[in-house]
Amino acid sequence: MGTLQEIIPQVSIPHVPDLRPLPFTPPFAARYAPFTAPARQHVPYWILHDPSLADLMMERLRVYLTTAPGGNLPPSLRFQQYLDYLPEDLLTTFTGALSTEETTNELWDRCFWPRIRYAVKDVDQNDTLAVGLLKFWTLYSETPNALFSPASGTSPRLHYEAKSWSVFNALAPQILALAQHVEDEQVGTYLELRINEEDARSVIFKMGVSMISEENLIPYGILFGGHRFMLFSLFSSADALGEIRYGLACTFGYNRLHR
Repeated sequence: MGTLQEIIPQVSIPHVPDLRPLPFTPPFAARYAPFTAPARQHVPYWILHDPSLADLMMERLRVYLTTAPGGNLPPSLRFQQYLDYLPEDLLTTFTGALSTEETTNELWDRCFWPRIRYAVKDVDQNDTLAVGLLKFWTLYSETPNALFSPASGTSPRLHYEAKSWSVFNALAPQILALAQHVEDEQVGTYLELRINEEDARSVIFKMGVSMISEENLIPYGILFGGHRFMLFSLFSSADALGEIRYGLACTFGYNRLHR
């Protein structure tokens, strides 16, 4: 049996449920219009595209696994069972196909999150499983789908936002267009929060404000849409007055989860 250091970077998704279109349902995202405007320092000021972000995160994981408390240990029995049953779980979702945001969440909750929890517990040799703050964490009158922490009592490290695959397919190119925009030799788009944000900008601000506003910054975010996902990471820069502002770097994850 291999060690976690060897096994975890090689975990792949063999297949995902079929996509089922919903008739007469235009793809859109909920507006971002908080009742109380976030403080300026809690609002992302820039979004840019970093095509190396996914590979950089994988490289950081590989480096961390070489020194993690459980990196040289084999997987626990429970984690190994979760890995063994992944193909079966992917085939037995109760809907049988991906269509709505609810089915995206089901794919995450049933097939991905339990395996992530046990992987983190095994690697870090934690006494408790990674935890998610679900549906009750409200910030500036907006509620993220979930915030995830590596163990009980620790600060969130990941903001999770889910959309149906059709909404994701509509919004992701819009987000990428803002992130890849080039003006005056600068990549990305300057952001100012308006009273009412819609579509791609609503997703950017909902995730960005959540990641920046915590007492301890949430360094990573994922926008999950069935077969595909986008990754987000914070970066910082000082403005002309020396104030530290935070922006978002983003990229597509792998176009298909099993790649």
